[in-house]
Amino acid sequence: MTNKEFIKLLKSDYLALEKYVKTWFQDYGFLHSLFQFIPPEFFFVLFFSVCIVLILNTISARTKQIHLLIAVLISIGIGILANKFAFGRYRGWVYLKVGFMLLVPFYLYSLVSYTISYSYNQYKKNRYSRANTLEQSVYNLHQQYNEAVLGLHSLLSGKDVDTSELKDKLLNLKLTTEGLLILLEPRVRNSGTSLSFAPGQSKTTKEENIS
Repeated sequence: MTNKEFIKLLKSDYLALEKYVKTWFQDYGFLHSLFQFIPPEFFFVLFFSVCIVLILNTISARTKQIHLLIAVLISIGIGILANKFAFGRYRGWVYLKVGFMLLVPFYLYSLVSYTISYSYNQYKKNRYSRANTLEQSVYNLHQQYNEAVLGLHSLLSGKDVDTSELKDKLLNLKLTTEGLLILLEPRVRNSGTSLSFAPGQSKTTKEENIS
């Protein structure tokens, strides 16, 4: 089979498939109305994007947002070249529109999720560092200490641990400790001592100065 015969066969198969899909959609009114706004190229780009994202995620799972962008761009390039090879036209604008249809909702969702997560983390940090009572601060310190130590033990035992999550736990432990020190400062000040030490000054030297 020559290249021209192969391309002719590919065109006929594509036209037959397109005709079948349109006929099937016409039998279901709501699907026909929906897919008037979704070009067939959407499913082509979606399929290849999912395959490429799965491959990239096996390499590194920490940059999923970037993986999707790379996958969509590669899929758009494949689609444009395949369209030019099979039908003699690029239809680049259609593929770019499909790319926007995939990327814009995803990144809007990522932005909303990041905003909610950031707000929640700020709320937790304020709660840990600004406890209202000494009892609540001690409870928070105990809880954060247990979580941090559990994460460190998992890391030392060779388990798969998210280091960024472990870092957040250690930072929460630090904030809780600072919050407890703030609550204890008035009591220590009344006793004539201080909980803070000058940089490079040991605790023994500090106690000697106080005495």
